[in-house]
Amino acid sequence: MRLVYLSVLLFLMCFASSAQTASYNFRRVSSKDGLSDGVVSPIARDKYGYIWFGSLSGLNRYDGYRVTNFFFNNHDSFSVPTDFVRTILCDNYGDIWFGYGNGLYRFDYSTKHFELVPATKGIGINEIRLAGDTLCLLTEKGLAFYNSVQRRFSLCESATNDPMVRRRMYEGHVYRNEAYIATYAGILVYNTINKTSRMLYVKPGKELGVDKVVIDSNGVVWATRYDKGALLYKGINNNSSFEEITSHRFANASAFDRIMDIYVDRSNRLWLGTIWNGLVNVNTKDNSFTTLVNDHRIATSIPENHITRMFMDQQGFMWFGTEGSGAAYFQPDYNLFNIFFPEPLKHVRPHIWCRVIEEDKEGNIWMGTGTGLVKQSADGKKNSLFARNEVTGTKVLHNNSIRSLLCDENDNMWIGTAAGVNMYERSSGKIKFFNYEDSLPNNFYWQIMQDKNKTIWFASNGGLFYKLQGDKKFYSLHHSPALKPYAGYGTRCLFEDSRGNLWIGLNGRGLLFYDTKNQTTRYWKALGTSDNPLGTIITSVAEDKKGILWFSSYYGLASYDYNTDKFNTYSDVRSMESLQISGLKVDGEDRLWLATARGLLMLDKDRKVFKRFNVEDGLPDIQFNDQIAYTLRNGLFVYPTYDGFVSFDPLKYSEKNISGNTIISSFTIPDNPSPRVLDATDKSEIHLSASQDFFTIELTAFNYSNPRETWYSYKLEGFDKDWIHTRNRQANYTNVPGGDYTFRYKASSDPNNWNTEEKVLTIRIDTVFYKTWLFRISFVLFVIAAIYFFYRYRISQREKLLRLENKSQLLEKEKAQVMYENLKQQLNPHFLFNSLTSLSSLIRVNPKLAGEFLESLSKTYRY
Repeated sequence: MRLVYLSVLLFLMCFASSAQTASYNFRRVSSKDGLSDGVVSPIARDKYGYIWFGSLSGLNRYDGYRVTNFFFNNHDSFSVPTDFVRTILCDNYGDIWFGYGNGLYRFDYSTKHFELVPATKGIGINEIRLAGDTLCLLTEKGLAFYNSVQRRFSLCESATNDPMVRRRMYEGHVYRNEAYIATYAGILVYNTINKTSRMLYVKPGKELGVDKVVIDSNGVVWATRYDKGALLYKGINNNSSFEEITSHRFANASAFDRIMDIYVDRSNRLWLGTIWNGLVNVNTKDNSFTTLVNDHRIATSIPENHITRMFMDQQGFMWFGTEGSGAAYFQPDYNLFNIFFPEPLKHVRPHIWCRVIEEDKEGNIWMGTGTGLVKQSADGKKNSLFARNEVTGTKVLHNNSIRSLLCDENDNMWIGTAAGVNMYERSSGKIKFFNYEDSLPNNFYWQIMQDKNKTIWFASNGGLFYKLQGDKKFYSLHHSPALKPYAGYGTRCLFEDSRGNLWIGLNGRGLLFYDTKNQTTRYWKALGTSDNPLGTIITSVAEDKKGILWFSSYYGLASYDYNTDKFNTYSDVRSMESLQISGLKVDGEDRLWLATARGLLMLDKDRKVFKRFNVEDGLPDIQFNDQIAYTLRNGLFVYPTYDGFVSFDPLKYSEKNISGNTIISSFTIPDNPSPRVLDATDKSEIHLSASQDFFTIELTAFNYSNPRETWYSYKLEGFDKDWIHTRNRQANYTNVPGGDYTFRYKASSDPNNWNTEEKVLTIRIDTVFYKTWLFRISFVLFVIAAIYFFYRYRISQREKLLRLENKSQLLEKEKAQVMYENLKQQLNPHFLFNSLTSLSSLIRVNPKLAGEFLESLSKTYRY
């Protein structure tokens, strides 16, 4: 065996650096998102949950999805004024107020009008603070108060005739019954009850201008001023004197820092917004501090170091404005993901392809990357780089592409590279090389693992190798009767389960099971079920608390149950978004964590719902390295990505509902020439005409953690059969029949938990007249009446016809009677005698005429 020893002194880079601080997840709101411009100063949150930003060119309102702009309109007397807003505040009654150079304005939500308080017209309002239920105003004419209930404005009066209360004021703070105001001479303290005032001087007996002032929850006064750099003052001895603090000052001789804002949050932390030093968090107990500055390597770092204004909302988000980069916000109390880089390589390349991490017995962290191996001391102050010099060919390692690490029981660090195995020997501080002569060829080593029997396994693209405890030799699978048939199979990952069995994920050849006790094997050519195979490349293996084995591949996720001897597959790309899975880990709550090419996934303990994490949640990138993940001794999971490492405590993540207030942000009806938008935010009922049966309801839940991962649930009772659960916050309805409906809606950040506040909106849609019940009943009655009258008409006509027929019969009868009477007259004997006499005479005189007479006489008597 040929051993090559290189001293640790040959490290290409070894230097001290400060410990890595937490990488907070700063979410940004910039002009790309719709801000009127990038210079943001005053910030406030209103009663619904909207965040208001004041910028140079307008006023902006943000809901987590989009920005709504409010600009000056010369044709609208209720638009915002022409100059920029100086201060914003939401009072105890839910009204939101804006201070402008020409007065105090209130926003009317129903009309969307900005209404000027008449008494303040022409008075510049520089700051608004709450003094109980009254607005305390710092104005161009001094201290003033406005009672919004009584609508009474008054300039401050001093019981001691102190002229300072009538001087121009810009910054101040109200604590209990006193207003603390920064002035050119010190801090003016005004008692709002007895109207007395006094001065506090940051240096005894010396008038020095104060820029900002704030009071923490313990009643300690903090003030700032500028004198060739940022100065911070802390009240001591019951605020009778002040301690000057300069430790936080920006350490750059070529530039002076300045504190632009000072803020005390809900946890009594003191924050400084500076020009050069970003956000400074001062410990109010010992005056120690930490800084949060821009790191161009981390997309979710603070956008820039020039901070203008700060504000913390009710959900614990710290919002701040910047001088050109818009606004940003983060949660100081909740930061799930921490991003860190191997310090010596941090600025070597635009992206550091991180691949593997391991912790040795002393707590040192070893990080393998695509450009070398870094050892970081346990305290994080010292970093050392092991890397091969590609120019000179000086070999520190086989290859700079580090793929696997293992710290054995002797605290030796085994290093698997893309071209062989090295070992850092703890006792000598030297690096050993292994190659073909050692029966450990120069392959690509995906993973190195040590089992419970202290056997070290080496998974490579050229096959699986192993080293027995106490043995200096390396063996291929040709030396194992049970595993010999699989010698030469490229191996990707290894896992020893709770039964002591070895699972071998092959690199393109499927899955191999090795029963170490019975010395038997099982082989599956492809992962998953016969009807849903998930490919032949196995990237990682894990076991949950129920003893179920989990396998990841390039085509999905599979589980194996010893009891049923069956596989179950998960390959729904709609819920998982990516089927390229790796880095399986099971946390203490039996949840499964997975790395994908589209972010980090968590499968809940019931194995029903995948929770997705992406850049919005603080990840540096959505594409993870396709290898295994690691668990440090402190319980942190560490995942390598294509740009840095991500570490987090899985138990810190809670599947609690973090959605805020849910409102109907818009109710839109298609109309010509443009859609009609109704205000439904504060309404319990909406009345629509019969033609307005097409409408869209937009819901907004103010979940600023990751708004696009918020789930909405709604149902239009009387129209929808079931509840609709979706991430789409727009509910579209078409051809809704007239009638009364109840629209029920709610939101949740956890699709498994809908135990959230439900809200309702009654929607009344007029029915087309011919579809109303009144019309239908009237129509039926009309038809019945028509049929009745038609029937009566036919009856009357028939009766009339019968009467005519009867009358005709009577006339015929009368005619017959007349004819009968005539006949009776004709049968008179005298008439017959005369007729026969005349006939006798005609026979003698004119026989022809006599014949005609006889024929006529016979017809007469024929009746």
